[in-house]
Amino acid sequence: MPSFSQITALATVALAAFTSAAPVDLGSASNLVPLPAIFNQLVSDLTPVTAALSSIVASNATEAVVGPITGEITSIFNGAVGQITALAGAPLSTVLSTADGVISATDAAQLLAPALTMVYGAAQDVLNVVDSGPAAAIVTPPP
Repeated sequence: MPSFSQITALATVALAAFTSAAPVDLGSASNLVPLPAIFNQLVSDLTPVTAALSSIVASNATEAVVGPITGEITSIFNGAVGQITALAGAPLSTVLSTADGVISATDAAQLLAPALTMVYGAAQDVLNVVDSGPAAAIVTPPP
């Protein structure tokens, strides 16, 4: 069972992308990307990166290997957060538009779910490796 410090480390890695969003040029309304397109691109961009994170094994579970991958995940989320921020004040017909019309907020949330599931799943894979290897002594405090 993961210790409190492991859960905290996982939460820190998983939520870091949401806490370091870069400034955004709001630009014009014609440059706005609707949420469904943002979320679909997010899933597309995260797929190879989270696969790389999930492929971490005990022999390469080092900051030198994991750090750049989590940095890339943060960068991908920062881009998406920037696009979402640009949507502030736009009409819902723009925010939730697709080629087929306008989707519901529930449908938009369902488009985001795979991205979050991939990131949390990959982070859990890393924690499982850390918990089973010599690094567990570093991550898990003594009783």
